[in-house]
Amino acid sequence: TLIQWMRRLPHVQFTNLYGPTETTIVSSYYTVPRCPADEREPIPIGTACGGEELLVLDAGLRPVAPGEIGELYIRGVGVSPGYWRDPEKTRSAFLPYPNGEGPQDRIYKTGDLARRGADGFVYFVGRADTQIKSRGYRIELGEIETALHSLPGLRESAVVAIQSEGFEGWLICCAYVPAPAEGVPATCFRPAGCVMTSSPRMTTARSTGPG
Repeated sequence: TLIQWMRRLPHVQFTNLYGPTETTIVSSYYTVPRCPADEREPIPIGTACGGEELLVLDAGLRPVAPGEIGELYIRGVGVSPGYWRDPEKTRSAFLPYPNGEGPQDRIYKTGDLARRGADGFVYFVGRADTQIKSRGYRIELGEIETALHSLPGLRESAVVAIQSEGFEGWLICCAYVPAPAEGVPATCFRPAGCVMTSSPRMTTARSTGPG
């Protein structure tokens, strides 16, 4: 998709911006210097914005070596105070910075996996959990599974997401096993913002918004 836009608009400069809401939207940037050779060429999330710091850490909050995959944490002026009226969630995501300068020196646990390349730029690798992001919206696959498991006619289920090409977003696929002697039509558990199609044991949802 980036290749298509860069070929159509060769006079335009494209910059990849990265950052979650918890760190005030934009924490890093990378200006793409040329049109990529193909879609498989990785585009880094780049370097930290002024006053911000990107940290790729292991489970013990220690920096990983360049090239190794770790979890991405963000430190700096953009880190928000936390979640509104949710102190437990705030404590789990906003952590004291090891050897920091005081209690206000915190880092945000993004849940994103990343690595630092030989070029010094940070590259997004994937997620440490089952959250996906489609068209700017966060979708928790685990929450969809929880909703499915609440249905009395369903014995078990699994939800996965498959990246589609272009701007269509993700395909959210659900495999389920109905309870004995009961049928579960797809319309019973259609996630908000998703278009559903179904077969006897597989349902596919195309994300069109928050789910």
